[in-house]
This record gives sequence, structure tokens and C-alpha cells, in this order.
Amino acid sequence: MQAWIARTRAWLEPRSSLIGWAAVLAIITWFQGRALLDSIEYTFGPLRLNDDARQQIFPLFRYIDQPSAFATDYIASYYLACFPLGYWLLYAGTAKLGIDPVLTSHVLPHLLWLLTAVGLASVAHKLAGKLGALCMLGLCLGSDIYLRRMGGGLPRSFGFPVLTLALVGLAYARERWCVAAVLVGALFYPVSGVISGLALAGALLLPQRAGCSMSSRSLRGRLILLSTTAAVSIAVLVPSLIESQQYGSPVRPSELAEYPEIGPGGRYWDNSRPPFKGFIKSVPDALDPALLAAAQPWSPAARSWLAGDARRPWEGRNYRRVLWGLLALAVAGGLGLVLREPAARRVALLGLASALGYNVAVVAMPYAYLPERYSIYSGALLGTLLVSTCIAGLLPALADRWRRLRAPLMGAYVALILWLFAGRVPEAAGVNLDLTGDEPLLNAIAALPPDSLIASWPRGFANNLPYATRRRALVTFETHQAFHRGYIEEMRGRMRALIDAYFATSPEPIERLREQFGVTHLLIQRSHFKRRPPTYFKPFDGWIQQARQAARGHRYELPSQIAPASIYRFRDFELLDLSRIRPRSPP
Repeated sequence: MQAWIARTRAWLEPRSSLIGWAAVLAIITWFQGRALLDSIEYTFGPLRLNDDARQQIFPLFRYIDQPSAFATDYIASYYLACFPLGYWLLYAGTAKLGIDPVLTSHVLPHLLWLLTAVGLASVAHKLAGKLGALCMLGLCLGSDIYLRRMGGGLPRSFGFPVLTLALVGLAYARERWCVAAVLVGALFYPVSGVISGLALAGALLLPQRAGCSMSSRSLRGRLILLSTTAAVSIAVLVPSLIESQQYGSPVRPSELAEYPEIGPGGRYWDNSRPPFKGFIKSVPDALDPALLAAAQPWSPAARSWLAGDARRPWEGRNYRRVLWGLLALAVAGGLGLVLREPAARRVALLGLASALGYNVAVVAMPYAYLPERYSIYSGALLGTLLVSTCIAGLLPALADRWRRLRAPLMGAYVALILWLFAGRVPEAAGVNLDLTGDEPLLNAIAALPPDSLIASWPRGFANNLPYATRRRALVTFETHQAFHRGYIEEMRGRMRALIDAYFATSPEPIERLREQFGVTHLLIQRSHFKRRPPTYFKPFDGWIQQARQAARGHRYELPSQIAPASIYRFRDFELLDLSRIRPRSPP
């Protein structure tokens, strides 16, 4: 018997690492495999998409449709000018090869998500072994925060993968990987490139005694590497900076009085406009959904206990109590890791870089993008990584007689974390729109001539027009950005003309849409002229109110034009051909 045990041990020992990884893969496949496949399958529904894809994918149809409806479209040109160079090259290049941008946008998110999960698992393995990697994979593949940010194959889809690449480079002291993260970030999502660059600077310039250095180069060599990386990154960013200048200079927060679109009641949510609440206070916005976002928990009983009847699971009272205890544990364990492990000190540089980038973005807004972008990505990554690996910092090399307890204690901790927090990603994660119910109207608009220009009230259905019908739209909420002065003024002119036509009491403002702006069709909702007047945002709500007041005591013109001009009716909608607008009858 002893001989058999000895032979078995001799066979297992050189293969223990492979067996350990096979066990990790088997556990993750058992719990997450089906959900992952369901998510991929759901994503490929033809009319299922991420809502933001409606603003950043349609401009790329210019490279696939012959002739393209968007060849001279002002809005499409604006977005193409602002796209990061690598993102534009990826989509334009694949489109030239005959691959539809919609297909690319469906494939990218899950591919980038899996690369992110593998990278994070490798970092967790460096800090806490295979059990740390198992915990990281369980949490990462069960949280929908990743697909919610990556959904649609947009520039922001590259935020998590780029920062993960930087984390891998920091953890394993691979300066070339960190350099690659900076350059890839500049090409695809500059926020991630800035964070990676600041972390790289810390790893290259901090003194050796800080324990963060990862380069054997001389100080001169490190400075050359850092300056070269920065120069190449800036060179990569210059084309989009130059192109975007043709739409005016960026609007600063100090210009709120002149451009209320950027302030309260304007185009953007609270987290995308000043005042910003600060880096530390914004981190929970990323950590909570990263830990507890999955709709299908591994343990429904644990989820029920944590969340109770709260609308969102992280608002549950028990969750908050558990989180505070876990954070105390994580801080203690993380401190232990940082004190003992150079890899942990280097990884922590990414958090410091994110905090610095956040504060720079607040001061330099909008030149360094929105500050929230600096906390949402690093907060999710580093928070989940800390929870997954902190136990290793609390269990240093034990005395010989206790050393055998290290693996069971780590295993118990990982099992508890996965039992409390892990889940299966919902199949619709990252896909928050299903346009199937509107397919008849979409098909009717898609059948119009390619040079058609559709005007419609910009909120709601109008946002789907360029993406789902491949026809131009005069203005939509999704594409109504407020970053550059020239673009803002152009959208103001279009929106003012639309408001005047929508609430007109005579045909002239409607004819102006056709003659001055080239609008061929106007999609209206009958309910807008009854008890449900439409709204928008500042300063347009004031203009809407003025137009409606001016129409009091008169009959709106558009409802009277339905009979001669409508070419398609669907539910509450009427699609009007402006060439059929009936002129005012002579008195």
C-alpha cells in the first residue's frame, strides 16, 4: 500500500500544476459554461443591441454600403473624426474586407471579456495562487459589469482589457506588456492608455527601495523608454484631435451659461458632468455591481439573505454589513500583500494612477475625457482582485506545524466568497435593446431611397433609425453630443427647425425642413399633439414651450397633413413624405 501511495505521489507531483488548472477550469465550466454560451447566442439576435451602439456603429456603414447613405452625413463624419485611430482602423479595415460593422460589434465584447477574465486570473494567481485565480474567474465571469461596459463593441469596450494587460505586466514585471497597454489604450480607448502610462511611470521611476521597480535599465534607459512611449501615444492621438477641431473647440465647464447642454437638466447624467464627487466616493459605483451584479447567483439562498427585497442587490442591509467586514479584511490582507510582495506593490500603482488621472480629468475636462471613466474601470478590476487575493496577505508563511492549514483556509475563504457573491451572467448582459417589436416600421424606413433624410422627435424611436434602417436622421438624442462648439451649434439649428416644424400652425416651417435641411421624410407620433407633448433637454425644453404657446388657439399643421402625406402607419407613428405636403389653401 505504501509503495502504491509513493508511486502515485511521484506521478502526481510533476503534474500537480496542470491538475490544479484543470480543476479550476472544470469548476468554472460547470458553473459558468452554459450561461456564457447563452449570452453569446443571445447577443447575435439581429435586432438585439447595446443602446450606445446606435451612436457609434452606424458611421462605419460608410465603408460597407455601396453607395452609402452616410457618405456625406454630418453626424457620421463628426463621430468618425472623434474615433480613436485604432478603433477606426479596426472597423474600417474589417468593413473593407466585407465584414459588416454590426457583426464585428457583436463578436468583440465576448472576446474581450474572456481575454479580460484570463488576464485577471493570471494576476490573481501571481498574488494568491490557483485558489485566487478560481475566485477571480468566478466573480469576473459572473458579473455583468464587464459586458455592460463592453457591449456594442465600442471604444470603451477596450477599457477593461487594456487595464488588465497593464495589470499583468505590473504583476509579472513585464515592462513591454505595460508599454503595449499604453499604446493599445491610445489606439482604442485613451483613458485606459493614460492610466496605464501613469502606472508605468511609477514602476519605472520610483526608487528601487520602494519595491515597485520592474526594470533593470539605467535611469537614462528608463527615461528614454518612458518618453518614447509617451511620444508614440501622443502621435497616435493627434489625428483624431486634428480632425475633431473642424467641429469647433471643446466646451469647458466654465461655459455652462452659454451652453446649458452640459449642465443640470442638459444632455448628460450626473456622473458625466460637474460637480464630480471624487475618486474614492465614486469607486463603490464600480465595486458594488462588479461583486454582485449577476441575476443568477450560484446560491439563491445566499443572494436572498444578502439582498432581501432591495431593488438592487447591493442595496440590501445584509450586503452592506458583509461588505464592510469584507473591506476591512481586504484592506488588512491587501496591506500584508503590499508589504511582502513586490508584485502587489506594482499592481497597486494602477490604483494610484487612476486616482491621479481622475483628478487631472476634473481640472482638464473635457480634454482628458470624463473623470468617471477613471474610477469605473479600475474600481471594478482592483476591487474584485483585492477581494479574490487578500486572504493570501492574511496567511503568510506559517510555522511548519500550521503550514498545512494554509490551503484549507484559503479554500474555505474562496468557497465562502463564491457562495455569497458569484453568479451566472445574464444572457442579455450588454444587450439592453430588442427592436423586434418595431421591425415593421424599421423595414418600411429601410425601404426608402438611400439618400433619404428622416426627421423625427429625437427621443425614443428616432435613436434607432441610423443603426437599424441605415438611413440618415436629422437629429437623435444618442448622437446629440455637447463636446465641440461647432457641433453643438449645428445640432441647435437642426433641433430648432424641427421644433418649429413639429408645432407649426402652417406648412412653411415644415417646408423649411425639406428645402433648407434636405429632410425627405418626417416621422411623427399622433399622441404628441394631444395630451403627451414631447420633451427634450436644456435649452430645447424652453424653445418647445415657446413653440407650443405660440400655437395656442390654432390648429397644429402636421396632423392635418397626415391624409395627403402619410405613406406608412404603425401604431402611434405616421411616416410623412414631405414632397406630399399640401400648401396652405388661399383665403
